[in-house]
Amino acid sequence: MKKNGILIIAVYSHIEAYPPSLNAVHHLATLFERIIVLVPNVMQSKWKYPENVEMKPYGKYIDVSVVGKKSLFKKLSFFVGYGIYLSKLIKLNKPNLVLLYDPLSFSALNLFSGKYVQKRIIPIWYHSHDVMDARELPKFSLMWISRQLELRYFSKITFFSLPNKVRLQYFPIHLLQYPPVILPNFPSLHIFGKQYTVKQNPEHVLKLIFQGQISRSSLLDAFVRILKNQISGKNIELHLAGPVDPDYRHFLQSLANELQVTHQLIFHGLLPYSELPCLTASCDIGIAVYGSHNTMVKTMSTASNKIFEYASLGLPVIMNKRSDMEEELGQYPWIHFTEIAEKGLMDCLSKIDDSYFHLSAAARKDIEAALNFEIYFGRFIQEITNYLKIH
Repeated sequence: MKKNGILIIAVYSHIEAYPPSLNAVHHLATLFERIIVLVPNVMQSKWKYPENVEMKPYGKYIDVSVVGKKSLFKKLSFFVGYGIYLSKLIKLNKPNLVLLYDPLSFSALNLFSGKYVQKRIIPIWYHSHDVMDARELPKFSLMWISRQLELRYFSKITFFSLPNKVRLQYFPIHLLQYPPVILPNFPSLHIFGKQYTVKQNPEHVLKLIFQGQISRSSLLDAFVRILKNQISGKNIELHLAGPVDPDYRHFLQSLANELQVTHQLIFHGLLPYSELPCLTASCDIGIAVYGSHNTMVKTMSTASNKIFEYASLGLPVIMNKRSDMEEELGQYPWIHFTEIAEKGLMDCLSKIDDSYFHLSAAARKDIEAALNFEIYFGRFIQEITNYLKIH
């Protein structure tokens, strides 16, 4: 099969912080001769990319935890430099397609490579992995500015995709040349799902795992409080994998110490995505708790990759009660919605434990049948390939 030339991907965070983007890179690498990935230099790469994928970190290395503390002037200076570098990459490599993942990279393209966009010289694929509401952003912050630019240049997009239908309302989709495409953040069977083995009912310890940002909004203290209990004679462990708010970590550790369950609370830190499946597969039940403190978390559903990553490894999932999530995801028996309080959690864990083998098998079956990255992405990529052949 003839490949489609050169693809440039730009994301205004490190691509390894967004697993669905990694899935895309691996599948796109089979369709393009070369892929150039532009990222800010905020994370040491720990991922093995296909040979035809070239990473281009922009700027001097700075840890991602420090970026948010920079002044607006320094943030704007970095953004301008990033945009100029993206423009140079486009001018030098003359890509057949540019894929952008967020409002900042999308704005940078339009501001610094405007002639390519305005004249539609290069097709633009914009996949919005997060959604922003300007009313929730500090006025005249870099994120607020990029949201204004995102809306201003939206009509210049060739292809637009996003992880669920709920978020369509935040974009002027009537301006699009082609209908928007839904690409849920389902796991890749060839990447995350490789670690799957048939899971049996845990015998001695019930291991819970939470993947993601660990802060007060994740309500994980409620899970620490149940560690003093047992489920059918089994102890409970809580495994936390992801960046941790220092104050909240101290609070959780103090609480565990007070309850004398310190050894049952395990922090794994921010793991490379390549190491995460092994840890998750060693656990028994996944935790996915979402608040409603901003538009992004209010519109999670299939934008939440962790729910389906758990399921791909045979883990039933505990979620907090939210009517919208129950409406969209309540059809899956391996997802259990509950109040995040001691009684609700204990009842929920007991129900899962009683039917663990069947729930685990059902989770994996749904992933293989319909909830995997390959199904949705494959269909859409064929559309893009057809477009590139005739343009």
